[in-house]
Amino acid sequence: MEQEKPKKEYVKVCPKCKSLDVRADFKLAWLGEVSTFRCNNCGYTNSFFPEVEVSKVKDFMKKEKIRKAIK
Repeated sequence: MEQEKPKKEYVKVCPKCKSLDVRADFKLAWLGEVSTFRCNNCGYTNSFFPEVEVSKVKDFMKKEKIRKAIK
């Protein structure tokens, strides 16, 4: 019997401010809107937010700080 690989967990990242504080936004659900998400940090709303593997969040945040410092 084969062992199942552990499922990887992901967290959504705001493409605008890079915050991890993203939640489902149900305001448009009654209109039949497909999954909409909202960044609780900057208010950005969209149906697509990129995801980062939970185990790689620290590396992602380090890279973002470096990227912002270069700008």
